[in-house]
Amino acid sequence: MFTKLKHIFLVDDDEDDQLFFLEALKEIDDSIQFGFAENGKKALSKLSSMVQLPDLIFMDINMPELNGFECLKELKRCDRLKTVPVIMLSTSISLQDMSYSKELGAEMFYTKPNSYNKLRELLKKILG
Repeated sequence: MFTKLKHIFLVDDDEDDQLFFLEALKEIDDSIQFGFAENGKKALSKLSSMVQLPDLIFMDINMPELNGFECLKELKRCDRLKTVPVIMLSTSISLQDMSYSKELGAEMFYTKPNSYNKLRELLKKILG
């Protein structure tokens, strides 16, 4: 789906999920640079100050300060950031959350896998 990526950015407040994501990403392609933020507010701040934007953003929904939906809305309003593809990756299985994510401009929505191996396989599928 998304091939030849050089930089991926994760927005997720769960430290374990951040670590699992990074480890799975390294196993798939250790040349990909990885950045992250703990919530939408910090993500917008970090992304706004980056010289080189990420090629792809993965975003959780349920986070403190600024949730994934709110952050996605702001990303898509910003001329500089709106072209960066966003994939929602959440524990939610709600069809309403899935359709709302698409409505706000997310490329895709995936429910977070419940194991490291499943996460690695999902990332392999997404990253080609």
